[in-house]
Amino acid sequence: MNELPQNELLSAYLDGELTAGERARVEELLAADPAARRLVDEFRAVRDRLHALPKYTVGEDLGDRVLRAAERRMLGQATAPTAAEETPSSPEMRPWRSVARRFLSPRTLAWSVAAA
Repeated sequence: MNELPQNELLSAYLDGELTAGERARVEELLAADPAARRLVDEFRAVRDRLHALPKYTVGEDLGDRVLRAAERRMLGQATAPTAAEETPSSPEMRPWRSVARRFLSPRTLAWSVAAA
């Protein structure tokens, strides 16, 4: 079967990502192997719990501003952000500032570039 480890194969089965032949073979495995059925049941329960979690939105896409700030820091530019790039000061956005500050530190960016 596709040379996938059993966990990944069963996960792909639950996600509907297998071909018809692979799906048929997994269903044969599930019919014959109680351990595989238990694992699929556990995966299904985890998936259902994750889907039940509340969904939060930031309210705006900060991706472009974060990337521009990261580029400035990587290039050593200490220029102040433009009005459009300023971090919002609303209370719900304050936690994001500390997260952005931590993940956009020169050391973190250097490690990210080195890893890439």
